[in-house]
Amino acid sequence: MPDFWSITPIRDRSLSWQSKRAISCCLWRSKGKGWRISPAMMRFAEFVRKNYQTIIISTVVVGLLLGLWTSAPGKAIQPYSQALTFLMILFISLTITPRQFALVARQPGAIMAGLALNFVYMPLLCWALARLLVSDPALATGIILVGVVPCAGMAAVWTALLKGDVPLGMAINGLTMVLAAFLIPLLMVWLAGSNVRIQPWTMFQQLA
Repeated sequence: MPDFWSITPIRDRSLSWQSKRAISCCLWRSKGKGWRISPAMMRFAEFVRKNYQTIIISTVVVGLLLGLWTSAPGKAIQPYSQALTFLMILFISLTITPRQFALVARQPGAIMAGLALNFVYMPLLCWALARLLVSDPALATGIILVGVVPCAGMAAVWTALLKGDVPLGMAINGLTMVLAAFLIPLLMVWLAGSNVRIQPWTMFQQLA
């Protein structure tokens, strides 16, 4: 198998060939050092980081125009969705230095607060809203699920857009992704188990 397939995001066989081709454009092979981020891509990443607001707004406008042009705009970009998400997160992460990540380790309180917001505050808030406002068990379960599932990888992008602490945000996001597979099934059984039948083991297998 060519070395191309050994790159972590590319070796995933679930990715479409379009996604693999798009991701590979970010990389170049350094002699004797394997695959590395292209210098041109580093410069492009810095440009994207500085112009995220304009790019996001432009993307929304293009999406709206595509929606007027076709009834199913998502089908056209679906093969590239994984690659596009990967690239958006990559552009943010490339501008972070190891020293900035080291400083994050000195903020355990902020990390714990971020995890508590994801796995305590939001699940309980959505559970309370479901209990107070919704009588349909299925709908209540859906509301609880929204609160139980933590923020996705795009949280790093929104953190950058709002001029937040991107290294801290990415550290919290990485931890939530690891903990989510274990905590989402447990929280769903605890908060929504009385509404519908929850299969925690099946849910864990799908998330892990």
